[in-house]
Amino acid sequence: MISQNTTSTPAPERPDHESAPRHASSRNQGGGGGHYGKMAVTAAGTLGSRVLGLVRDQLTAYFLGAGMAASALVMAQTIPNLFRRLLGEGALTAALVPVMSSELRAGGRGQAFRLLNRLLRVAAPAMAAITLALMIAAFAFVQWHGGDPAIAPEAGVDGLRTVSTSGVSGRHVLAAKLVVWCMPYMPLACLAAVFAAALNILGKFGVTSLGPLLLNACIITSLCLGGFWFAQGDMEAIALWACGGMLAGGAAQLLAPALAMRLREGWRIRESRLPEAAFPAPAATQTPAATPHSVGTAVIDDPMARLRMLFLPALAGAGVQQLNLAVSRFLALGVDDHALTLYHYANRIVELPVGLFAITVATVIFPAMALCAARGERQRMGAEFAHGMRLILAINIPAAFGLFALCGPIVELLFEQGRFTATATAATLPLLCVFAAAMPFYGAIALMGRALNAVHVTRPQARLAVAVFLLNLALSPVLAWFAGAPGLACANLAGAVFQTVALRFMLRRHGADFIREPLLRPLLQCLSASAVMGAGAWAGWRFAALPLARWLGRFFSCHGLGDLFAGKLASALTLSATLAGAVALYFALLTLARYPEAEAIRQKWKRRHGHPKEGHASPSRQPDSSAK
Repeated sequence: MISQNTTSTPAPERPDHESAPRHASSRNQGGGGGHYGKMAVTAAGTLGSRVLGLVRDQLTAYFLGAGMAASALVMAQTIPNLFRRLLGEGALTAALVPVMSSELRAGGRGQAFRLLNRLLRVAAPAMAAITLALMIAAFAFVQWHGGDPAIAPEAGVDGLRTVSTSGVSGRHVLAAKLVVWCMPYMPLACLAAVFAAALNILGKFGVTSLGPLLLNACIITSLCLGGFWFAQGDMEAIALWACGGMLAGGAAQLLAPALAMRLREGWRIRESRLPEAAFPAPAATQTPAATPHSVGTAVIDDPMARLRMLFLPALAGAGVQQLNLAVSRFLALGVDDHALTLYHYANRIVELPVGLFAITVATVIFPAMALCAARGERQRMGAEFAHGMRLILAINIPAAFGLFALCGPIVELLFEQGRFTATATAATLPLLCVFAAAMPFYGAIALMGRALNAVHVTRPQARLAVAVFLLNLALSPVLAWFAGAPGLACANLAGAVFQTVALRFMLRRHGADFIREPLLRPLLQCLSASAVMGAGAWAGWRFAALPLARWLGRFFSCHGLGDLFAGKLASALTLSATLAGAVALYFALLTLARYPEAEAIRQKWKRRHGHPKEGHASPSRQPDSSAK
């Protein structure tokens, strides 16, 4: 990660997009180059964490396959991750960013850090209590239903079968046992998300991207230690090693942003060490700390009261997608031994582009929109939103088409090894296609929800969240009965489409400034270019890359690399070349269509490499005034 420089000036540091005035054209385009540096830093950390996450899943598939032990581990990790995304990265972050931005604007860092400390004093004990209660419940479930389930070999998708214990499925009992070890991760990750949100408000994005990297690195280390040395062949012991790595990663996730706030930003846990003189607000914007703020129709003085009013609606609005995913995973656990594992692996492949691009864009744009809303700069706030939406459309739509075209070779390359067989690969493809279709909607939901949070419109989101949850809850059992795990993915897709349309209507009603710039033309440009790109990627792989991969595999195998490694290396090389060609084709099509963000990237590339901007003469070719 890129470390942030320590600030030594007395005035509060602003994000980069606030530190200097922009040209009018840049403002109209919603930030443009002002955010690309932050997006690059955040995307670099996210890319590293997603790549390590895929390595972690590859090791899990290698050691545990797609059966009972793998499904139990996925379910056990889902429970603390659900609370992390609902509380830490969801409601707490969504409520903290606008309120802390207002406090930073009104009273400087001292006032903002006092709000942060008050939140930590309330959140830490509450999360510890929730964690303890869930650990006791899971332990009681294991004891009630007869202890440890056995794992016995049998012909199936990965050679495992479920053994019932006291009338309850063995995978449910094993999942409950693993939950006891995974739950302490939840408070660590939630508090880390609070510190990360505070760093984002201060314009620091590098350290906040370090947490997922540390988590995945710790789990990978634990899986390697358990799988290769200390628990060879014992799949339950390997799963326990993975839980231990999760706890170590949670501690590292919390330590990194807390130290960054302490050492680089001047935060102190003791409020007596936060003197007002150390972090004064700018003279032009200094306002009394008791200046009232409005949340909806109420006018509230206390920042903690404003935060509490925003928290519960944000909890429902930000967590509906994760809650639906958790319900689907619980239902998949009841389908059979391998349904949940395949559902998880397909979803993980989709999370790479969604997390790398859509969440990165939303993470960077959200504080900018919140600051614009705090200053009353409504037009600029709408421009920031339009800029973010165009970026999400330009990235998630072609990613979906690319997965449609290359889903088979991608799953085979990533997971088909060890206990994960070709049968499991074939069963994963329908799930991956359904999740790929939902990618653009997930990206739009992430940004539109944050846009409404920036203007304190949270209660309508809460009502929508309840409606989406009920829709998913009604569709999931029915579709799972007919189609199994792919039916659960279809229910998630239906909920995402409904939520996207409803959020668009909310923006029109509650935040008209967000929809001033039309997005229909960018949407059609992305769809047409993505369709051409997807067709080209499929044809390139089918008629050129696949025969070349088979030849390279035989060539590498003849030179002593081993059949498995030779095949993987050949597939990786040819698939990478196919993806690179598809990306180049897509960017060329967007550039020809004059897509705003593609044009901005092209102009920035030309300026960086010494080419003059179109319409401006090069300095070396300026008329010689002395000769005249």
